[in-house]
Amino acid sequence: NGEQGVKLLETAQSPFFLILSDQRMPGMAGSEFLEKSILLSPESRRMMMSGYSDFDAIIASVNKGEIHQYIHKPWDNDDLILRIMNELEIYKAFQERKHLYNVTKHQNAKLFELAEKKKAVVKKFSHALKNKKEGHGKYHGESDPAGS
Repeated sequence: NGEQGVKLLETAQSPFFLILSDQRMPGMAGSEFLEKSILLSPESRRMMMSGYSDFDAIIASVNKGEIHQYIHKPWDNDDLILRIMNELEIYKAFQERKHLYNVTKHQNAKLFELAEKKKAVVKKFSHALKNKKEGHGKYHGESDPAGS
């Protein structure tokens, strides 16, 4: 039932890639359960199944439960397996994009830090060069030891 599903999501050690729910369950409608699952497992893919053509329930599932697929009972096993495999691929692609985003964000922060250090070096060098051009680079009125 829905309460058991919520408890399972709350205590899970790792996220579920897929949450599959029936619309009609004891204690809680599938659309309500899927809506609660968004807070507990926001990256999970969600699928709703039902043997009833209750379009209000389907619309509620899409709007509140953010379902990714609706399956009408009775289902074809091969079709169900393909749908689950497709959802797994979508989930894996999302996780990979998230990982690459984090790597890129980290690398960009390092590049920014490096660029700031290089700017400081260039600024210091430019200032020293300007001082030298203006004659401030001489040692107490003596000529430059480098001979310039």
